[in-house]
Amino acid sequence: MLRRISDNSPLTSEHTDLLLGWMTPVVRTKRLEGDLPAGIRVAHKSGTSDVDGGVAHATNDIGLIPLPDGRRIAIAVFVTDSTADESTREQVIARIARTAYDASLQKHKSRR
Repeated sequence: MLRRISDNSPLTSEHTDLLLGWMTPVVRTKRLEGDLPAGIRVAHKSGTSDVDGGVAHATNDIGLIPLPDGRRIAIAVFVTDSTADESTREQVIARIARTAYDASLQKHKSRR
């Protein structure tokens, strides 16, 4: 769905911009944006389950990470059934997003 909205949205351009605007917070978050270079603004939606018996059943974030050349990475990261604290779970999501970002930059450079 994210890829469709990014690449060939079924919505009007006005409504696509509105939706992506709602998904792009003014303040950077600690999940997908947490380890990205300054200035990168991610259109995303996060979610968190309750912690039951010390187990967080779901900590997640999905979004579109913009690249310097105008492309966007569609990404979904789900941390499930974790006993780690929320800060650690958010750091895991941030590291995965940064790894995807860096890999996309390297892949694009190697095609040139």
